[in-house]
Amino acid sequence: MPSITIRPADNDHLPTAKTCILRLYIPLYSSKTIYINYTNDLDFLGLCTVMYSFSC
Repeated sequence: MPSITIRPADNDHLPTAKTCILRLYIPLYSSKTIYINYTNDLDFLGLCTVMYSFSC
């Protein structure tokens, strides 16, 4: 079953994933703006379909 893990506060890294264990690691960003900027970077790579579902 897929899971999401919130990492400690970190504004310098993108979310990561371990596909072999179906886990997504998302750093706890200091603002929604920083999170959206990183997910826009992922969208450029075509990787962001799932990420937007976690936006609040």
